[in-house]
Amino acid sequence: MCSCSNTIQRAADFSPRGAARAEARGSSVYPLAFTLLELIIVMTIIIILATLIVPRMGGSLGRRELHEAAGKFAHTVRTVRELAIAKGQPYALEIDLDRGGYCVTTPAGSDQPGRWQHVQASWLKAQRWPKSVTVASYRTPDGTTAAVGTQYLKFFPDGTSSGAALRLAGQNAACNVVVHPHSGRVDYGDLETATFGVDQYDLGD
Repeated sequence: MCSCSNTIQRAADFSPRGAARAEARGSSVYPLAFTLLELIIVMTIIIILATLIVPRMGGSLGRRELHEAAGKFAHTVRTVRELAIAKGQPYALEIDLDRGGYCVTTPAGSDQPGRWQHVQASWLKAQRWPKSVTVASYRTPDGTTAAVGTQYLKFFPDGTSSGAALRLAGQNAACNVVVHPHSGRVDYGDLETATFGVDQYDLGD
């Protein structure tokens, strides 16, 4: 008897009169849901926004990583220059264009002329460029350009350097790092703000 009563009650709830009573109470007996067309429209809007926003975010992050890598290298250049002045002896940055890294070196000794050995210090650890950053070219003041091999950027006790201009390439962006030979000063920035030409090395020294 009870079971039949419940069945009758449920049937009454879904009758037109029951639906009217439910609507009057501010609710509905029918569940609300998105239609297939509405879901397709929402997904289309999301896809369009993603195609517009994601590439811009990726490019912005790539440029920031590139400039951070250039800034970190410039900081190392200043440190090595100050070290050469303080110690009264030459130091050099060994720049490996093939493996994408650099480290601080000092002359190996009189018994090994022309050779350089890595400086063992916790605060002068070897560094690597980020995976998205490469050294596209390395140019010396005499116009010699290299894209492979190992280069030595030297610093001397009088504050001068052998000089170099590095062009760093990232994702859809490029950056120059210029180390002036006569002063050892380092500049870095966009192609327009950090001059790459050999005849511009000493401007401002």
